[in-house]
Order: sequence, then C-alpha cells, then structure tokens
Amino acid sequence: MVLVLLVVAALSLAGVARRSLESAEEAATAQEDLQRRWGVLSALRLYLPSAEALLEAEAKKQAAMGQGWPFPASVSGEFVLNGLHFSLVLADEDAKVNLNAIFHQGSDGISQVATALDQLAATDGLAVQVRPMSEDSTKSGAKVFRSWGQIFDLTPYVSPAESASRLRDATHEITCWGSGRLNICRASDQAIRAVCQNKINPDVLDKLLSLRRDKEMKGLDDLLTRMALRIEDRAVLERLLSDRSTRHSIWIEVRNARRSWAVLALDRGGGSGGGQNSAVQEMFTW
Repeated sequence: MVLVLLVVAALSLAGVARRSLESAEEAATAQEDLQRRWGVLSALRLYLPSAEALLEAEAKKQAAMGQGWPFPASVSGEFVLNGLHFSLVLADEDAKVNLNAIFHQGSDGISQVATALDQLAATDGLAVQVRPMSEDSTKSGAKVFRSWGQIFDLTPYVSPAESASRLRDATHEITCWGSGRLNICRASDQAIRAVCQNKINPDVLDKLLSLRRDKEMKGLDDLLTRMALRIEDRAVLERLLSDRSTRHSIWIEVRNARRSWAVLALDRGGGSGGGQNSAVQEMFTW
C-alpha cells in the first residue's frame, strides 16, 4: 500500500510539475505577445502620424549640406523592448509610382503595370502575378489594386516573415496607395521616368530631371516656370506630378531569437502627415 501511495504521489507531483512548466511557458509567451503588440501599437501611434514631419526634418538636413532634390523618401530606425528587436521604415507613398494610376494610363493596364514592375521592382525571386479587381478595372480612376497579393504571388513562401521581407525590399519604388501624383521633391529619377516617359517629349523629360536638382528650387510651380514649357506639356506635368504628399506607410519588423513578425500600415492621408490624431486606415500583418 505504501509503495502504491508513493507511486501515485510521484505521478501526481510529476503531473503538477509538468503543468507548472507549461503554465510558466504560456505566461512567458503571453507576456512576450503583449509586449510585441504594445510595441507595434506604440510605434503606429507615435511614428506614423509624424511621418511627414520626420521626412521634412531629413530634407532640411540635406538642404543644409547644399544638396537639392530628390530629398529622402523614407526614414528608418530601431529599438529594443525587453528582448524584442523592432525595425521601422517610414516611407512617403506619393514618392513611389502608383500602380493604380499606371493601370489607367492606357488600354492594356495589366501590360503597363507589368512593364513598370520590370523597371522599378527589385523582385528578387518574387513571382509577378498582376490581378486587378475585375469589377473596377473598367472604371476610370478606380482603385484596382488594394494589396500586394494582387501584384505578387506570395504562396511559394512558407514563412510569412520571408514574404514580408521580400515585399519590403521589392516595393521601394512602387505602391498601391497614394494620390496618384508623384512627389517630384522626393521621387527618384527612375520613378519620374516611369510616370512621364510616354507623356512628354524625351528632351523635356531630361530637362526636367536635370533642372530639378538645382538646390534653389522652391517647388513644382517654380520648376515648371523655369522650364518655359508649352501649355500642353505643363498641363500634363501638373496632372502627373506634385510637390506635396498625402499618404505615408510604415513597415514594422519584430524579431526575437525564435522568429519574426511584420506589419505594414498606411495612414488615412488627406494632409501633410495627418496630425497626431490621424488613425491607421489599412494594415497588413505577417
């Protein structure tokens, strides 16, 4: 009887110990998950509404060193929260080529988008699979692309973190969001060429790219006035370009020793940064 009781007691204690270890592990996981979500939420609330102000601060630094356009179109940073490493990239979506606008520039929207992707996207093995929203594809100006899943085939990548990393690297110059007008103060030469190359004379485009680097340039109106354009060319460039931005994004990557997570969030836009009370309009997680 004593031996039986000892065996029962040992088994009970082993079960209690096992359950205690499981509870401790669950508590640690829950704590880490809470810290991760709290860190992401804090970054969204702190940095995304301040995106335009942070980009303007970087532009002032560049201007102080005597450099002209293009000003930085993104800023990055990182911090550590109790073992979790956060990497952030804030970007101006209006400094990127808007694939929705490209789609509506001609009769063969899918081919035009594929060409833009070939010129601008560092796909690094990502499979391009252009799939516009069919019900909106015939409507002028409709937003036919609303996520990167309509542009790239992400199914071959088992790891969500790998998909997010490849997307972040591939989409520096392209976007599915934004106003559709390219911010000439921050966009790259390559992006400007992709948007304007079939709309104006190549000589005019070369002059635009050369003249915009003048460090004394005040804005788009100043640039177009100095170019002394024909009324038709000026109207085209005013339709395609801007010197202000209304949409911003933030990539947040969180890593620990075991795995990583990623978040892409877009602000509501409609203003220069949206202010401290602006909220996230769209968010994607991996």
